[in-house]
Amino acid sequence: IISHILQSEPAWGALPAKTPERLRGLLRRCLEKDVRRRQRDIGDARIELEDLATMGDSARTMSAAAGARTGAPHWRLLAGVAVVAVAVTWALARLMTPAPAAHVARFIVAGPHHRELYGDGMSCTISPDGRIIAMIVADSSGTGSIWVRSMDALEPHALPGTQGAQTLFFSPDGRSIGYFAGDAGMWKVAVAGGEPERICSTKAARGGSWNRDGVIVFAPYSNGGIYRVPANGGDPVQVTKPDSARGETGHRFPQFLPDGKHFLFVGVPAGPDGKAGLYAGSLDGSAPRSVARVTAGVWYAEPGWLLTTRSDRLTAQRFDAKVMKLQGDPITLADFLASTQFSGGPQMTASRDGALAYMTSAKVLTHLARVGRDGNIRGGTAIADGKWTAIMPGPDSHRVLLCRLGDDGKGAIVIADLERGTLSQVTALGDDATQVVWAPDGQRIAYLDENTETIVVLSLTDGSSHRLLASDHSYKRVLDWSKDGRQLLYSRLDPVTKWDLWLIAVDGNSAPQPCVRTTANEMFGELSPDGRLVAFVSDESGTGQVYIQAVGSAGLKYQVSTQGAFAAHWTNGGKELAWMQSAQSATSIPILRASVSVTGELSAGRPELVCQLPMGTAWASPGFGDDAFLVLLPADKPDAQTITVVQNWQQALKKP
Repeated sequence: IISHILQSEPAWGALPAKTPERLRGLLRRCLEKDVRRRQRDIGDARIELEDLATMGDSARTMSAAAGARTGAPHWRLLAGVAVVAVAVTWALARLMTPAPAAHVARFIVAGPHHRELYGDGMSCTISPDGRIIAMIVADSSGTGSIWVRSMDALEPHALPGTQGAQTLFFSPDGRSIGYFAGDAGMWKVAVAGGEPERICSTKAARGGSWNRDGVIVFAPYSNGGIYRVPANGGDPVQVTKPDSARGETGHRFPQFLPDGKHFLFVGVPAGPDGKAGLYAGSLDGSAPRSVARVTAGVWYAEPGWLLTTRSDRLTAQRFDAKVMKLQGDPITLADFLASTQFSGGPQMTASRDGALAYMTSAKVLTHLARVGRDGNIRGGTAIADGKWTAIMPGPDSHRVLLCRLGDDGKGAIVIADLERGTLSQVTALGDDATQVVWAPDGQRIAYLDENTETIVVLSLTDGSSHRLLASDHSYKRVLDWSKDGRQLLYSRLDPVTKWDLWLIAVDGNSAPQPCVRTTANEMFGELSPDGRLVAFVSDESGTGQVYIQAVGSAGLKYQVSTQGAFAAHWTNGGKELAWMQSAQSATSIPILRASVSVTGELSAGRPELVCQLPMGTAWASPGFGDDAFLVLLPADKPDAQTITVVQNWQQALKKP
């Protein structure tokens, strides 16, 4: 009907011959195609129709005596036709008028006034309908729990019983939230509140997704494949397996595609190109399909976009979920996102209706300060504030190695002279060099190139270098350089035994040898001065504790700490161990020590408090003469962490 109205003139000859000219004129004005000449208001047309009706009643009254009673149906019919004509014209005007363009709207969502949001890029998610933001909020002890805020509310509220929550995801109807609570398993809780329900066990889980059929796909471990499990609980069933031929140790952060049968996931670690594999898996366990190589985690957003980050900057690219192929070129948005500690994790979340949410990137500078054994800050150094993330003391008392982050989140190494305040660049920011250790003679350093997961040994005298473990792309951490200068201690993530400690010859002329390798996670190791023992942190008891063990021995390992610890350090010539204890208050971080007997049977004395470091300490390096530690502290009070919400984000896409 609308098509015919637009294409041709009405059949005016079909009107009754007795139709008054005034009514004909009104009909023509109502159906005029030129908007400038069309009747503007149905109210005006109604007034004219009422006048015509009044005239018709008068005419009928005058002709009643002559027996003429043929007018009433005629007038009613024509009045009805006129009303319909005006209504159709109004509808046409609405249909032919372009809808107002959707505008991009950005606003900030803050946490509760008395709490802080977790700063990790995966600490918030938006519901599928875009009406609710869920976030991880820390209490005074640093323990996270889930809070939710409706878009029509001003303040978030807590979901009781969700303490320990780390990463989270919504059910497809937005009424429930699935989450992982460390090693305490996968849980779900209603957005409206109520007792959380345990779904299944997990350990260091890496992401989940929930489809409309009540199935959850998730990565229950930091290494290994993707599993499926009913949202109401049950036994998980593995549906993907890492490909060791590609150097994969784990599949992570699955996300269902619209059909609810297929899902995207990332295979880690990254390969020699610095990128990880993005794959499409299926609930039926069929072989995954390769989709792309990515530098960060992805999020699928309707109607057919893949969101990801490049140097923490948000990008979007068209994606056909039916054929699993990317289309066109990526388009960059001008938004910087907070980074995440979870490799392969997406740093953004999107709803079905065009809303986008992400943690805002906080640019925090750190300050080098000296802290005495009494725990009091004794002043700073000559080094200017910067984005420092780690300190490694050198063989003398005034030089240290510092790791510095660039705006793209990649690390670089500099040598800092604490007395003169000078900085000597060792690696470029693009090298993404982190986790550096200094050779005992001060002439070489070893660091991890995170682009390729290889260890680089670099001479500071002539600039020569060589790489170790170039064919092993597993996640690694460089930990220590033996005092005889011959070996490097490093940790490696294994698909079966998790994090283990290994030793490798600095010259690379022999194969690496396991130092401590069990089914628990062994991390943060340091060799004793004589090289006979290794101190490390293991989670075999369920909590990280400091242990010592003979190097390369499968024999007894001796527990030193008792109340949780990390980052053990040998002191007093190898006769003592010092460690950071898990924070017990909101104001300080305890440093403890214990004597260690290295002759005969291993033993340790009772732990005693050394000092309390200021809360907020980002790094602490011991061994600076009268000063107990050189620490990294926030240079200024950090701004409160917030969440950025972008509505109609697709309107903000701009080609680079």
